[in-house]
Amino acid sequence: PVRNACYGLIGIRNQFAHKLSTSMDVPNPKMDGFFKKLTLHEGREFYPHHLYNQDSVHEIEKDRSRRMIFLINLKMCLIWCMRDRVSHELWSSTPVPEGVLRTRMEEDRKQSEAGPQT
Repeated sequence: PVRNACYGLIGIRNQFAHKLSTSMDVPNPKMDGFFKKLTLHEGREFYPHHLYNQDSVHEIEKDRSRRMIFLINLKMCLIWCMRDRVSHELWSSTPVPEGVLRTRMEEDRKQSEAGPQT
């Protein structure tokens, strides 16, 4: 689903780059096909957490205009890129052990509950 959403985002971007009169609101079979790939928001109420495999506290916008669907899916793709960054050992493709991720998540939760430090 993330890969398909990325292809949809790329297709929409290319439509705007190569045809300046493109609009998200004007019916266009090509754009319709790209928007069908933007499904990351479906069945979700909250954005995913940017580091761990769980939901965040940030609600997904209720507006379902094409513009908002594009932006929501763009945000979610970027979140999954950020999540992938912490799921591997630095400078390698070796996955971080689940226990280490759980410990990092717990430390992050404690830090966010403590509030900003001065």
